[in-house]
Amino acid sequence: MQMKDKLPQWLVKTGSGQELIAMGYQDDVTIASEFDVSKIVPILNQDGAFTPYPNKDE
Repeated sequence: MQMKDKLPQWLVKTGSGQELIAMGYQDDVTIASEFDVSKIVPILNQDGAFTPYPNKDE
């Protein structure tokens, strides 16, 4: 079994994972454990807003 296959099990054991689950955000933890499913990553820019990376305008 590769590490990416263990990611869901690992994330639910982290402090942040436990906090999110306790607040009712189990689905967020599940989504965060998905591997290689997006072509972009949200990046927090200098203005405090999330923008896609890679940005097509750059």
